[in-house]
Order: sequence, then structure tokens, then C-alpha cells
Amino acid sequence: MSLINNANPGSQIELMSIVCRVLHRAGGSMSEENLIALCRPETLSINKDQHKRLPGELKFWADPAHQLWVKDNSEAYSLVRSFSGGEPTPLNIASVVNSLLMGIEMPSILDARYDVDGVAKLMTIMSCALAVSDFSVFGSEEVNRDSLDDLQRKFLPAESRANASNELSEVIAYGHFLGFFEPAENGGHVVDPTEAVATALKEVLEPGVDVGIQDLLAGVAEKLPVLDNGRFRREVEEKMEERGFRRPPKDRLSRTMSHALYRLRIAGVIKLEELSDDPYQVSFDLPLGEKRFSRIRLMRAEG
Repeated sequence: MSLINNANPGSQIELMSIVCRVLHRAGGSMSEENLIALCRPETLSINKDQHKRLPGELKFWADPAHQLWVKDNSEAYSLVRSFSGGEPTPLNIASVVNSLLMGIEMPSILDARYDVDGVAKLMTIMSCALAVSDFSVFGSEEVNRDSLDDLQRKFLPAESRANASNELSEVIAYGHFLGFFEPAENGGHVVDPTEAVATALKEVLEPGVDVGIQDLLAGVAEKLPVLDNGRFRREVEEKMEERGFRRPPKDRLSRTMSHALYRLRIAGVIKLEELSDDPYQVSFDLPLGEKRFSRIRLMRAEG
């Protein structure tokens, strides 16, 4: 079973998000009967096909491998992790799902034996898209089903590729939901991990405290291993190098990560500082040229 196959449980992001919000409002456990009744199409903005898929989604996200909610002995559901504050936003839900999926222990995401419900394949293709510059905000291509298929055929072994007909669209949907892709003008997407990075920064940095940018990058890569120097990304880039991909030098960020951090700097979320005599400076690959920075400070929490 694969969460990126649009016929399978786990692929219905909107429905999963609705269940999270309904359980949050309940403030405790809720029977499956009541949960399904509250999620019926005439009550919430889901179509009849999604309503039929609800039992499968409930079962999928109750699996301990990627558990959003738990089903108790009385057949009632409750959230494993509560959302602070009011109604959980898409970003709140995406942050929890990111933690679940990227925290799954898989010795290799390129070895199908270790895949967990299609998560390895999703992480592989997202890592590949984040590694190249073509799909970045100032790149030459948009992310769509055809361009993503061309990318995976160019750089990934056959067993790590998604099916173009019923999986790649869900890869794009998950990439957008999890904060790594953004909609583009022509109906496609661009690779822009700003939202995911902004959420991770709040978990890695304390507001007002300067840290070395290398330390920050290591912390973010631990949280989001599809990003620069993360364990998933390293494995995928090594495979891509066998097919002609050229990895940036160790002291240089990918264009996608460079854009995300620089965008957060412009928004006033972070402050970046350059120290000319710092041997641990990191180079940002930006449209107007290269910039080097040494220190980073979280000025305010995004979202």
C-alpha cells in the first residue's frame, strides 16, 4: 500500500486534515460512528468519493508506523499529538505529518525492502527535486507530472520512481502540503521549501540567540532529511551523481535552500550575519550572485 497512489488510503490529504480538525474540536476521543457522521459530505466540504474513503484513511493514520490518531478498545479515536491554540491550520497539520513521515526509520530509502507505505519513494523524489536548480523559483521549469517524470527517469533507478499515471500527482500534492513546493502561475509548482524550513527553525532556534549557520543547517537537516545534507538527501544525491548530477561543494547551499533562507531574511523572520574571517561560512546560491554568511538569528517565530 502506498500513500502516493491516489487509489490507496493515505493519499487523501484534505480528508486527513479534516479528521485532524474534527478530533481537535472534540477535545478528546470520538467514536468512529460519530466521526464519520461529522465528516459526511453535506456537513463538510468533501465529496462522496472521499466519504467512501474515510474508513481507509482512519485505519491508515492509526497505524503505529505513521500514527496521527489512536483507536482505543472502545473503537473511539483521539489525536496522538494535540494542537496548541485554536483550530489547527494546514501548516500545523503539515508540521506534525512531516515529523511522522520523516521520522520513520528506514536504513535506505532507495531499497524497496525498507519502504513503509510508499514513504521512501515520496522522500526519494522530493529529495531529487530539491537537489536540482531547474525547479527552483528562478529555475527554467515548473514542477508538473511530466517534468517530474522526466527528472526521476534521468536521475533515479526504476524501482525508486513513482508511476506517472497515478502516483506523481500525489507526490506533488504532498510536496505542496508539507511545505516544499509552491503553486506557480501556470498551474504547476516550483520547489520552494520556505514554509517547511520556517517551521523547522522554530524547533531548532531560540528567538534572539545567534548560532553558527552550519549548526543551524545540521539541526534543520535532522528534522527534515530531504533538505541539504539530510540523511535522505545524501543517499539520493549519491545515486544521482552516478547519472551525471553534480553536488554543490560542502560550503555551498543548494539553490532551493538558499532561496528559502534568504526569503525568510527578507521577511524579517531571521537575521543573517557575515564574518569575513570565519572559516565556517556558507555560500548562498542566489539569482544575483553568491553571498556568504556565518551566523543566523531567529528574530520572530513564523506562523
